[in-house]
Amino acid sequence: MVDTLAQLAGPGPALELGIGTGRAAPALASHKVAVHGIDASQAMIEKLPAKPGASQDDQVCCFANCAARLKPAGAF
Repeated sequence: MVDTLAQLAGPGPALELGIGTGRAAPALASHKVAVHGIDASQAMIEKLPAKPGASQDDQVCCFANCAARLKPAGAF
């Protein structure tokens, strides 16, 4: 997964939405991709991995919102 993401990101920058504990960001950074991350709150970062379902509906809404705002040649 990380090799594919690194190839798509190129030199970056890349933004990991809902970074939580940073599942992809450290691995992408090791591929020399400039990575930034956001999450709703510190409490979310600490609790999300233990929560059943991990708030997937909120993540889908966030992704749809981002995709709707991309420039014509943008990638998400």
